[in-house]
Amino acid sequence: MKSLVSVRSISGASSKGMIDHVKGCLKDVEPDSILIHHGTNDLKYKQRKAKDIADNIINLAITVKKDVKEVFFSGLTFRNDKWNEKREKVNESLLDKCERNNIM
Repeated sequence: MKSLVSVRSISGASSKGMIDHVKGCLKDVEPDSILIHHGTNDLKYKQRKAKDIADNIINLAITVKKDVKEVFFSGLTFRNDKWNEKREKVNESLLDKCERNNIM
């Protein structure tokens, strides 16, 4: 069985801008599954609420789910700065939204 792992990143990209980028990447590699690690850059924008950030990430996952068998994503990683509380709220919202949308 051939295994292919592809890592793509866009430094500074926000969750809204990632949908088109990820769709393009999927055409290049056609994976069976995808792990999304995204959303940290959105924390610094005061006007973006935790729920809105989680919604954007889930929308990305739902869009990707149309083209792959399995979609996984990591929660936003711990931060030792002023954005950690907002990160926790995003992760709580993501967990709820993942369960409702059958995303791991």
